[in-house]
Amino acid sequence: MKKLFIVSTFGFLICLLLSSCYDNPSATNNINDEFIRPLAIGNYWIYDIDTTAVHHALFYSDTMRVVSYDNLNGNPAYGIKYNTGYTYYFNNKSDGQYYYEPMLHDTTYEYLPMLFMKYPISINDTINILFTYNLKCVSTNATFNGFSGCIDLIPLEYGGDSTYFHSYWKPGIGFIGSDSYFLGRHHIDRLIAYRVN
Repeated sequence: MKKLFIVSTFGFLICLLLSSCYDNPSATNNINDEFIRPLAIGNYWIYDIDTTAVHHALFYSDTMRVVSYDNLNGNPAYGIKYNTGYTYYFNNKSDGQYYYEPMLHDTTYEYLPMLFMKYPISINDTINILFTYNLKCVSTNATFNGFSGCIDLIPLEYGGDSTYFHSYWKPGIGFIGSDSYFLGRHHIDRLIAYRVN
């Protein structure tokens, strides 16, 4: 059960791996190492998803698109819509990218910022990500899926000897993909097309 929860959690992280409108300030999100994942309306990422993975039965998504720039209770944030129909909100700050967690109060939502991806990041740095799950940086110059200079993140707890998970991020592009092994099966998800401004 613990392994299934861990894999489901990673599936959710991969899917994330997604008020009034403002003008799109794309000039503040130029392609460079200042941002782990540039955010501007029109940006998109398309993935080749290994659908044999257990967690994709619940958390399948192969396309992420930035569709809006919104004001969430005074917090500016970009809406990333997944092909499953859900929209999640993120913004870049000086210490990394933040996810805005919706918290229901009576009949309205309050959006609380939570650190989603620390950046800049160094080897052995940890990220206390959603579900209070800890990921550790084991490389800032890994190669995955033809992309060099990637950040490689692994969980601090594997959930068993037969389970491992690597999440790869390329500064200036975003989530490149993941490589995992669960219940005797190898699963790889890869970025196959993207546009970032």
